[in-house]
Amino acid sequence: MTVYLFTLDDHLAEDISVIVGMFNQNKGLLKFKILSYKSSTEYYSLYHKSKSLTLESISEICNKLKGENNVFEDYGVLVTSKNIEKPKAITLEGKESWYSAFEYKNIAINSNDWDEITEDRSYLAIAHQVIENLFQSLSQMNLGSTQLLEEIHVNSRGCINDYCRNRSEIYAKILSGFICKNCQERFIEKKNNESILSQIKKILSTINKRLTDNYDVNTSEIITVNKYGDIKYGESKLDFGRAKTLPHIYLFYLINHNKPIGENDFWENAEIQKKFVDLSKLTGEFAKPFQMNTYLQNMSAYHAKSKKYIENSIITESLATSLFFKSKKNKDGHHYWLDIDPNNIRLEDSLLQYRIS
Repeated sequence: MTVYLFTLDDHLAEDISVIVGMFNQNKGLLKFKILSYKSSTEYYSLYHKSKSLTLESISEICNKLKGENNVFEDYGVLVTSKNIEKPKAITLEGKESWYSAFEYKNIAINSNDWDEITEDRSYLAIAHQVIENLFQSLSQMNLGSTQLLEEIHVNSRGCINDYCRNRSEIYAKILSGFICKNCQERFIEKKNNESILSQIKKILSTINKRLTDNYDVNTSEIITVNKYGDIKYGESKLDFGRAKTLPHIYLFYLINHNKPIGENDFWENAEIQKKFVDLSKLTGEFAKPFQMNTYLQNMSAYHAKSKKYIENSIITESLATSLFFKSKKNKDGHHYWLDIDPNNIRLEDSLLQYRIS
C-alpha cells in the first residue's frame, strides 16, 4: 500500500521530504512517497483561492492530483498551511478549525503552530497527524457520521483516537505513542493486516523517541569527513536534503568540535568570522559576512533543525544524539558546540585550515 504526501505550499516541501524519509526507515507493507504538483492546474487554482479547506475540497484537490499521477487508488496526504473546517456532522464543541481531517483515502494535515510544543520540530507533530489519520481511515472511521462518537475517546486517555480539543492534548497523545486495546482490535476487525498495525506502532515509537530524545546510547562510531566536506558516521552518510545552509553550519562546528561558539564570538572574534566565511569555498554558502546575520539571529532554531536530518541519516537512531548540538548559557549568551571525542573523528587535513586556534 502506497501513501503519497504532497503540499501546494512550497515552504513545506522540506518537511515532507524529511517525514517521508523517517517513515520509510520503518520497513513494511506501507510505502511512503512524495507527489509533486503543477501550478497551471485546476486543483492548484482551487487550493489557492480557498480561505480554508472542507472535507469536500480536500477530496477534490487530492483526487485531481492523484489522478494526474495515475495513483488514484492510493492514499493522498495534503500538508497545508490553510485551516481545516470542522466536518458538519461533528457536534462536539471545543475546536472549530481542525488540525487534520480525512475522507476515505484523502487526508489533510494543518502545518501551523506546532513549533512551540515540539521545540521547533513541527515535522514530528505533522508526521503524527499523518499516521493518526491513516490509522483512522484504515479503521473505516467516517468523520461525516455521528457514529464517529462511538469510535473515538471524547475524554483523552493518551490513545491515537483521542478527540483532543486543543494542541496540548494532541501533544500528550504524541508523547504517549499509544493505541489502546479496543482501537487495535477494531483496526484488525476491518480486515487490516497485523503487520501494518505493527509498522504503524513502530512509526509512532520513532516519533515519540525523536520528540523526547529518549535514546540509550551504548556505542559510538568513527566520524569521517573527506576533503569535499562529506560527513560519515560509521557507515551512515549525513544527508541534509534540501537544506542548503545547514551543511555549512554543521561542518563548521564539526571541524571546530568541542569549541563552544556563540553569537558574540562571531562578531567579536575576527578569526571565527573569517574561517566561517572561508568555508564557503567548499560549501558555496555564506560567501559574504552579512549573509551570517540570519543564522546568528536564529542560531538555536538552525541547530534544532539539524536534528531531523541527522536522525534520518543514521541507521541506528539511538546513536544520533551524539551528533546533536550541545548548548550552555552564560553572561555572554548562548554558546553551541558538538561534543566529539577527538579519538572518534577523522578530518581530512585540508579541512584544518577552517579550525579556529
